[in-house]
Amino acid sequence: MKEYIYVIAQKRGGGDAEIYSVWNNYEGAIKGYYDVNVSERKEYNNNNGPSISSWVFMYELPANTDFRTKDGWSDTKIQKSSQYRMKFKDFYELEDLYKQIIRGDKLERILNDNSEL
Repeated sequence: MKEYIYVIAQKRGGGDAEIYSVWNNYEGAIKGYYDVNVSERKEYNNNNGPSISSWVFMYELPANTDFRTKDGWSDTKIQKSSQYRMKFKDFYELEDLYKQIIRGDKLERILNDNSEL
């Protein structure tokens, strides 16, 4: 099974994207990406309804992968057009994934608590 790491990057001003956080699992990355989008909406008081931030991106990169080419440099970029960028139809799709993960976490806690009885 292929393993991935998840990078959340944030772009400030006209500069390159900066790493915001790195995750070794999909669930943690979705929760982190959702949280940063919710906090960005509150900070900038977006009155147009919920939307995914236009300056925060999430990437799914294969773990244990050498991205260098034969000349020793990498052609892989962490930017908006990257092939590794994860895209969501809209904020509601991201929110649905987040809720599924939270429900799964709660169910797992309940099952673990009951197994100790």
